[in-house]
Amino acid sequence: MSKLNEKLNVGDKVKCLMMKGEPKMTGKIGVVKSSNHVFNDIHYQIDWEKGGSLDLLSDSDVWVVIKKSDNTENSDNLTESVGKFKSMRDFLRENKDLMECIESERLVKFLVKLRECGYINMFQASIYLYAGKENIKKMHPFNEDSEPCDEMLELADEAKNIMIEGTICMMEKKGIEINIDRVNSQIRRTSRAMLEWYMLRH
Repeated sequence: MSKLNEKLNVGDKVKCLMMKGEPKMTGKIGVVKSSNHVFNDIHYQIDWEKGGSLDLLSDSDVWVVIKKSDNTENSDNLTESVGKFKSMRDFLRENKDLMECIESERLVKFLVKLRECGYINMFQASIYLYAGKENIKKMHPFNEDSEPCDEMLELADEAKNIMIEGTICMMEKKGIEINIDRVNSQIRRTSRAMLEWYMLRH
């Protein structure tokens, strides 16, 4: 029998046993498309058989592999691309509630300054959307003379608040009970989706 939460390769067929804050995902089956490393966490993008765009998160979700891929590529070398959607139209179709809840245009300036700051791999930038100024400063010893970094830090708390408010709004639309654990779990998913929206747009 397969072990729980094995590292995944592209093409592996998996069954979700538990997704934190998303009870409707229990029992769903899908195929691994790619992954994204966010510090010590891995977000696996899954092509779910009955639709859906939620990732499996290595630090909070539980899954089992039901069929291994013939692909011998190690999961550590999976693409970090955010190319889960082929077009903006596909993204908007799958994320209607999200885009109605998130003030997306207000996040663009923060992400632009984050990119200009130059310290961050933008493929791994989703965590910065909800980290806030003080946490970001702890993550990186930014050059105090860097104007883009200073401007990014000044926008960080606003971005965090937008993500929190938008995530709660989306959970309410889906009828998900609001509590701190579920918000913390869901905000990582919404931040990952908003980063993908930004990449598609730019």
